[in-house]
Amino acid sequence: GAPYTVALTGPSVDGYLFWTRNVGPFAEALTAVHGLGIPFVVHMTVTGYPRTLETAVTHPNRAVDQMRTVAAHYGPRAVVWRYDPLLITSLTPPAWHRRTFARLAESLRGDNQRLTADVLAQAGQAWLLQGDPARAYRAQSDAIGLDDGNAELWIDRSMTLASAGKYWEAIDDLNRADELAPGRADVLIFRASAYRFVEALDLALEDVNRGLRAVPNHPEGLLERGILRRLAGDADGAREDWLQVVILAEGTPAAEAAQANLATLDVKVDR
Repeated sequence: GAPYTVALTGPSVDGYLFWTRNVGPFAEALTAVHGLGIPFVVHMTVTGYPRTLETAVTHPNRAVDQMRTVAAHYGPRAVVWRYDPLLITSLTPPAWHRRTFARLAESLRGDNQRLTADVLAQAGQAWLLQGDPARAYRAQSDAIGLDDGNAELWIDRSMTLASAGKYWEAIDDLNRADELAPGRADVLIFRASAYRFVEALDLALEDVNRGLRAVPNHPEGLLERGILRRLAGDADGAREDWLQVVILAEGTPAAEAAQANLATLDVKVDR
């Protein structure tokens, strides 16, 4: 399309998200943005990898000090820790990550509630990936206790609850997430799936249709609606939704699940 210009100040901007590993050289810019009254968040990557893997990044101790400085000057919501990318190598096996993450988390703990909540949220995700939903739930609950207005924390904990088969509790968390961030398609579609598992199919269909009105080509939404249609005896509707997923999201888990479901309808799909 034709080139166009977007203003970086005034009514065109709701806020800024800055991604960095070294916020120090950007300090004057943050002061200028703050002076304009524009909200911002600094998304700070701190991993502590060996110099063999990261040859030119800020030392983690210095990076943590920078995060504390940003939080002190602009408030606890102005900075978020990012422990990513997660590299599994001979130098950084899973045990190394557990130690390093714990050390960095401990160095950030207590500086402000938002930072601590973010640390706990990442810990919860890590425990869930490690197959320990009980520890994930504890970490995520502690995070919510510190920052209960953050919809993402409620969504994270709902996934942990669902993975443990506690679907009604997951629905309660998703209800809270929907209150905090009304109409989010991902929340509605995940809640639809949880409703299906407790056999509240009318509520599931209502949620998935709301989600698809917000994002019509949402692959997980189409996959879920196809499942609900199949359960209601609407094989043609299920086929239509699942074929859409295969076309829109080829090579993704959603497409693979749709393909498997289509196979149960004896439908052959040319790829």
